[in-house]
Amino acid sequence: MPRKYMPQDVFDMGAALIAKLHISTDEDISILAGKLHENYRHSYIDDGLQEDWAEAAQTLLTLARGRFSDASVLFGLFRHMMFFVREYNLDGSRKRRRIFGGTWFSGERSPNPNRLKDCLRTYMIFNVLVDSGQIPFPPDDWSL
Repeated sequence: MPRKYMPQDVFDMGAALIAKLHISTDEDISILAGKLHENYRHSYIDDGLQEDWAEAAQTLLTLARGRFSDASVLFGLFRHMMFFVREYNLDGSRKRRRIFGGTWFSGERSPNPNRLKDCLRTYMIFNVLVDSGQIPFPPDDWSL
């Protein structure tokens, strides 16, 4: 039984991944959120995670489609956001590499009641940093 809550960066990464997969497969967002939830339900306490992921991904898609309409651009945008969440802090500085990482070592002691708002905040900060040229594009061979 998991005894920790999902960190915000893992939640943000999941929301961006669901949005990216929806663009490439056109599969329903709630189904994609359910599949991702299956992978994480043994690692983190389930406090409405699947529904929150689906809502966050849908909101991210709505915001992104307000700026871009081409599917390949949207796909690249969410790949870039995933790169940002994994490699950078919200202030634009590089994240420090940890010796011990992954779901086994990450977790929060209490739930974040604002994780949807925080995910949208991450998306907005990401857009500002990319538009200002502070965050480089991910390398072609970059993947999770």
